[in-house]
Amino acid sequence: MNSPGVVTHMKNINKNIRLELANAGALYNEPNIDLVPIWDKFIAEHFKNMDTEAKKWMTARLPETKSEIAETVKRYTALAETLKKQEMGKDAVKHAADQKKKQTALEATLARQKKDVVEAEKKVDDLKKQRAVKPKPKGIEKKVSDAKKALQKAEKEVGKTQRKIHELYAFSVNLLVKNLGKDRQRVTNFEKDLAALNLTPP
Repeated sequence: MNSPGVVTHMKNINKNIRLELANAGALYNEPNIDLVPIWDKFIAEHFKNMDTEAKKWMTARLPETKSEIAETVKRYTALAETLKKQEMGKDAVKHAADQKKKQTALEATLARQKKDVVEAEKKVDDLKKQRAVKPKPKGIEKKVSDAKKALQKAEKEVGKTQRKIHELYAFSVNLLVKNLGKDRQRVTNFEKDLAALNLTPP
């Protein structure tokens, strides 16, 4: 809400609303009517309430997020140790061959999934172009929404397969642990900064 583009749009919207409300008295031949102060009070209280509720929502979820990261770090740390023992053990050659076989199969799956993503992206773009036609085709909004959901699902499948490939080797699992540590620090920093964040009324 505080990003420059959103702030600019909100200010323009608020400016137009205040302008329309300021003309209400003249339009209805009631010069004593002044709706602008009522609107200003409403919008200030509305943003204050949004700020309070947003912080409550985030504060309630931060502990859960940190807990999930900690559990994942614990699981991946154990996995990295197990993989390292297998990679350095007496059956290291056989284990390496198994890793390569699994990686090849997963990469084939990943290639198909990436094609699915490209096709899903194309479908979304095509439907958006159809939506831009005047008048809008019947049911086009649902079609666009469904296509976006399908795209998100396809992208998630790609992510899952990429993660499975990373989980094959000790070094890449350790990289995951390192990145999770960065995520944990970001959450901690955000938790510290949250109180100072404020939604500014337009």
